[in-house]
Formats: sequence, structure tokens, C-alpha cells
Amino acid sequence: MTKEEALIHLKIDDGNDVDLEEVFEELFFEIKKELLTKPILPKVYYAKIKRLRKIEEAYVFLTGINFESNKNHLIEYNFSNQNEILIVIDYYYSIVNKFKIAINTSTTVDELEGYLLELISLQFVYAKKWPILLEEKEIIKVSMEPDAMLFRSAIKEIKETGINFFNDISILNTSEIVINEVKRLNLWLKMNNHGF
Repeated sequence: MTKEEALIHLKIDDGNDVDLEEVFEELFFEIKKELLTKPILPKVYYAKIKRLRKIEEAYVFLTGINFESNKNHLIEYNFSNQNEILIVIDYYYSIVNKFKIAINTSTTVDELEGYLLELISLQFVYAKKWPILLEEKEIIKVSMEPDAMLFRSAIKEIKETGINFFNDISILNTSEIVINEVKRLNLWLKMNNHGF
């Protein structure tokens, strides 16, 4: 990396009269904020990590200061044996919130990357719980998650009709918000090479 490339990655004109640590922290915070407001989309996450790596490389190039690697980022979860929809959804959202807190408080690119990769893994486990309802030519936006509270309310409504487990769900007996989310998750799996 050249000095000019480093300056471009850090979005500054020159390295003089600039607090490079503050510039790095602002860019790091900006990307974390973007990640926290977007759905879990691996391609977006990988692109942001790649961008952060370039920013980190530029910072190290200009300052000579390396970051300590912090790989201690495990958030445990296990709902693979649970099949009751409402329990899984509540557990899933609580774990996602833990990840979002961890992402928000991460201080290094290594730490952030670890949390993002674990969050992607969580999304795979969660998405695989749902039945396959996606039809070939349907148009579904994978980036449009339903409002969590509305989705949970819809799940509570179908639970009142006797639909408690994932294998009970079908297009005929389930509300539109639930069907659309199941289809979105089906497409998410398919797009991320974990198709049917």
C-alpha cells in the first residue's frame, strides 16, 4: 500500500494535522452503525469487513501501530433441537440482540469479523428451521425483514389456531406475514449457497 492509497482509504487529504486514530475510529463506528441497521446479509457483511481491512491496513501503514488480535467473541446458542416456533423466535431475537450489542462494543476488526461470522452462522441455523415454501418465480426481497414485533404477533396468532411447530406451517394455514418471512428465509438460504 502506498501513502496515497492509505489516505484514500481513510478519506483524508494528507496525514498531517489529522488524528489518524480518531479518523479510524470514526470510520469503524460508521461501518458498525451500518451493519447494525441492515438485515443479516453475508455478501454485505463480507464487503464491509473487506473495506474495514483496507482501512485498518491504511491506518497501520501510516501510523506503524498494529492492532491486538482479539478472537474471544463466542456467543453460545443452541436451538437446533427445539421445534416450537414461538420459543425459537424469542430465543433467536434474544441472541441477535446479544450479537448486536457485541458488534456495537467491538473495538477491533478481528473482533467485529468474528461476531459477524457467528451471526451469519446463527442466521443459517434459524433459516433452516423453517419449511420450504418458496416457489420458483416469486419475487421476494431478502433484504426486507418484517418488523420483529409484528412477526411475533403473527406467530402468536397462528399458535392460537393450533400451529405450534415448524412442520405445522403451510401456505394454507398461516398468515401472510409469516408466509412472506418463511419465503424470505428460504430465498436467503438459496442465495447464500445453502439452498434446498
